[in-house]
Amino acid sequence: MSDGRLDRRKLLALLGATGVGTVALRAYSDGDPTGEPVPASETPTPRPAGERSRTPDGPQAQTEEPSVVDIRRYGARVDGQTDDTPAIRRALDAVHPGGVLQLPPGDILIDTPEDVRAAISLTDDHRNVTIRGSVDGETRSTLHMAPNQDHVHYAFRITGDSLEANDEIAIRNLTIDLHSPRQDTVGTAIRTNGANGTFTLRNCRIVRTRNSGVKMVGGMNGDIRNCRFEENGVVAYGHAISPKQSRRKTTTTIKNVFCTNQRGVSIDVGEGRSGDRQTVHIERCVLKDSIGGIKINPTAAAVTIRNTQILGGESTTIPVKMNPYDFYMGSVELDNVLIDGGGWPGIDFPNATALELHDVAIKNVDKNNESRGRDRGGIRTDELDFGSSGRISIHNVGVNNEGPALKIFEGSGSIDEVRHDGTGGLGRTEGVTVHADRRGGPPIEPDVPTESEVGLVDHSM
Repeated sequence: MSDGRLDRRKLLALLGATGVGTVALRAYSDGDPTGEPVPASETPTPRPAGERSRTPDGPQAQTEEPSVVDIRRYGARVDGQTDDTPAIRRALDAVHPGGVLQLPPGDILIDTPEDVRAAISLTDDHRNVTIRGSVDGETRSTLHMAPNQDHVHYAFRITGDSLEANDEIAIRNLTIDLHSPRQDTVGTAIRTNGANGTFTLRNCRIVRTRNSGVKMVGGMNGDIRNCRFEENGVVAYGHAISPKQSRRKTTTTIKNVFCTNQRGVSIDVGEGRSGDRQTVHIERCVLKDSIGGIKINPTAAAVTIRNTQILGGESTTIPVKMNPYDFYMGSVELDNVLIDGGGWPGIDFPNATALELHDVAIKNVDKNNESRGRDRGGIRTDELDFGSSGRISIHNVGVNNEGPALKIFEGSGSIDEVRHDGTGGLGRTEGVTVHADRRGGPPIEPDVPTESEVGLVDHSM
């Protein structure tokens, strides 16, 4: 081989010539079939938790690339005290494209070298690889970031310019805890920089990052389902999920996801410049008690939000928002969405864009909008086309339930029905035809899931 290592065929010939049988070859290539750690002579000396790993040291323990590789075969202790990063890297090197890196249930300590910043790096060599955790009763495979990170850090970083459109890198059945209170700077659990292919996340729990849970740049599509995000980011700087791919047009699906108590917003789409890149589908999610629910920036091409609850707490500002820009932004559709709770309007779009609403209920909003002026309404828009919107209901707007249901400037299109109560009236509808203004009556009841119906599922997913 060009790198000087022996492949299996050459090693077999060499062993035959020296009189060593194939049993020795099997012992060398397969490791311990029980899945227990290999002998200490074949693994690096374990490091205590506070000591940083700098390189994936130690010899590779296998020459064959099995379909499933357990990190314990490469020396991982899974005790929450020993730095298992070098063992994970060696195990990952042994995974054939299309194979599985298996993490057992338990606490797995990881650390990041300053020159790489990622504990686990996935590249072109790992196309179609799955990182798969395990669940044993109440115990899940849990990655814990070592404390005192003094540089930007990631648990996983996915790169690779030669990944193709049908390639996939997947992470399943893991909990990732970056322990943000113990870190000195920002960190993200998973960052994708890959040019093509799809990043898949299933049945994972991501908690306590100081930046984002998942941040997608580059050009990978995203498919995130049945996951749970808690306590990610710091104020206005960090979110649960950030689809920000700008290298090419991408599609990201976020489905059956539960987000709670993010310090930024639950889902932050796009970047702050003109573009036509991300198409994002948000479906059957519950986004709860974060600073914001969904933020949409100019590089977004289209965002659909269906069958989703956006629930605000005392710290929630705008449930669904755009930041102000001077150019047209992508289209947005809300279908069967409940927005309940927010200091600012339920929907605040100060941009020229297209918005369609169907069976959308908004209530208990614009309750604490001192910084931008009170009585901005249940929905506030500028230069927005409502297309052929259907039924919406708006209830309890403003500090004393006296705010307007709508505050529309230079709009266009139509809304079939606006049902409202606990408001100061329908409000301003400049340029928009409201076919039925119905004051009084209960809110619409959109088809949305409960908290127990989203988030983590059986680990076999």
